[in-house]
Amino acid sequence: MAKSKKIPAKVRKIHIGTYYFDVFYLVSSREKCIKAFKEHFLEDISNKDLRSGWATSLEGDNGQGAYFIWMHEEQGFDCIAHEVFHAVKYILCNYAGLTLSGDSDEAFAYLLAHICHQVIHKKGEICNGEQAAK
Repeated sequence: MAKSKKIPAKVRKIHIGTYYFDVFYLVSSREKCIKAFKEHFLEDISNKDLRSGWATSLEGDNGQGAYFIWMHEEQGFDCIAHEVFHAVKYILCNYAGLTLSGDSDEAFAYLLAHICHQVIHKKGEICNGEQAAK
């Protein structure tokens, strides 16, 4: 049986320039998530229900919005889409003031695709030790 690779707990950032917003994400074990969140954001989240994924809003630098997404290293695309949707909803509804409707759904769809693409690309590199397909 081959040993699984240890995945480094490195918090990555996606800057959403249009909305002056940063999305931080981490693909790791629960334990590494707790440790990394405390190191990067100075908050203990050991009491949170961290099973397959978790997301929360943050206060960014200089009044800039920020959001944190964590996915367990064994989760797939469904978990990524689920957690990224929470971030997109927060960015566009709570931060930018949009309401999801027929007039705004393209903004939601494009932002969801953009963030998912970034996370999936990096998750492939992290989990496979090689560059994911573009």
